[in-house]
Amino acid sequence: MYRTLRIDDSTVTWFLTDADATELAAELAAHPGPVAVPVQAPLPGRLILSPTAMASAAILAEPPVVDWLPSHIEVPAAYLYLPSADGPTEAHPGYRLLGGTDLTELEATLMAAMRHGRTVRVDVSDERTTGVLILNGAHVAYVVLAHSGAPAPDTGD
Repeated sequence: MYRTLRIDDSTVTWFLTDADATELAAELAAHPGPVAVPVQAPLPGRLILSPTAMASAAILAEPPVVDWLPSHIEVPAAYLYLPSADGPTEAHPGYRLLGGTDLTELEATLMAAMRHGRTVRVDVSDERTTGVLILNGAHVAYVVLAHSGAPAPDTGD
């Protein structure tokens, strides 16, 4: 069974495993520091949640509709997704990270920025050019580090 997570007033529903949802609820209640958990959909990867920057988080036991399977966006490379009005899509899953980006190191850097309210620079690219994404850790409720090697959602079949 999936566990779902909705953050603030976002229309995006994130899907976690049962154990992840239980751990997340306990961690959010225990301390205000950032928490990272694996997500299965809509983007596969790791969601980093900052309790000090979010207004609310709803961890629900049931999918929003009976017999509904979550969408799963396949990403061809590593991406950094920030909250947006439309949520992630196949066409726009977030900011593409440069090849060779160490996701473990980036996760630690983002968590530190969220914990200490610092600004962090992340190198990004698209099909034509490269650039820089500046994140203010004090004001980012969550980010998702999505990657192509993450497992597809388990449909229970």
